[in-house]
Amino acid sequence: MQTAIADTWMAKHWQTFRHDLDGLSDDPRRARLAQLDTLRGIAALLIFFVHYHVLMGVWLVPGSADQSLAAALEVIAHSGTDLFFTLSGYLIYGSLMTRDQSWSGYLSRRFGRIYPTFFFVVCVYLAIFLVDPADSKLPGHALQAILYVLANLALLAGVLPLEPIVAPAWSLSYLALFYLAAPLLVWQLRLPRWQPAQRMLLFAGLAVPLFAWGYLGGGPVRLVMFLAGMMLYELRPGSFGISGGRYSAALFACAVAIMAVIAAFDVPAVMRYVALFVLFPLAVGASLAIPAIRGLFSWKWLRYLGRITLSYIMIHGLVLRILLLGSERFLPGSWHGPALFWGLLVPTLIATMVGAAVVYTFVEDVGE
Repeated sequence: MQTAIADTWMAKHWQTFRHDLDGLSDDPRRARLAQLDTLRGIAALLIFFVHYHVLMGVWLVPGSADQSLAAALEVIAHSGTDLFFTLSGYLIYGSLMTRDQSWSGYLSRRFGRIYPTFFFVVCVYLAIFLVDPADSKLPGHALQAILYVLANLALLAGVLPLEPIVAPAWSLSYLALFYLAAPLLVWQLRLPRWQPAQRMLLFAGLAVPLFAWGYLGGGPVRLVMFLAGMMLYELRPGSFGISGGRYSAALFACAVAIMAVIAAFDVPAVMRYVALFVLFPLAVGASLAIPAIRGLFSWKWLRYLGRITLSYIMIHGLVLRILLLGSERFLPGSWHGPALFWGLLVPTLIATMVGAAVVYTFVEDVGE
């Protein structure tokens, strides 16, 4: 009996995996979601390189061409989290605008989507802390340690000045805050009855206090990227005359070029997010409409990475640390240099994807 249940469960997940890779659907909405999965996959790649460079960058010689190139790429890659927030804002806002749903149903779906994976990875890290106290983030006092863990489990690390147990979990605290704020904004103000231009003006007005807060005291200015995702929904293909063609291609190229210039120079963080707030919705909205880049959206592995992004964000740092320890322990010290840094880039990416796929299959996807 247990064998039959296990076989059925594995068959279900294998079919889901093949469906994710093949994208077997003629539904336009499904096709649009596949495009967004690809963009999420790109965000995950950018996030991966940030942490890869932070950990493996010790193999690069300071001041060398390799170190300068990797540092420049890391600066650009920091936009991965901003892209992830933008896409999350797009999807959640779009769901609230188009679906009738109760508070309880909405919250159970949203937090039921992220919390099992988050809780599992936190437990993994706590187990590591117990096995290796030297690497532990827990305070020495028992009561302080308990409160620290509870605050992390409440998704407060990030919104509050608290070090997360799992480093990328700060982004989930921002996401949880948006989960709570978005329905209040949409339902209480009855935004579906507004005109698109009025809604966009509202989002721009809400972004101003966040920019001011960031300028005056370094507040959570990155929250504006969720508002950028809501702007993206209003600028989606078919709205405001945005459609495929040379104008969309030119808009996309211009936005990407400006973002690259911003990343290449030491632009203050607040000014950077002012630019991203304007450019990300335009660039992403245009990219969804450009026939010339549809080949990118057909990369099945990238689309699958976008589907497992939550598991990837939560587990890839641990996989990277394991690979770094293994490299330092089993590879000769003379190998630790630029060749190893660039040579392990793709294999390490594959290893992190495998780890994320395991967590997704056995933890995240179980709750969906």
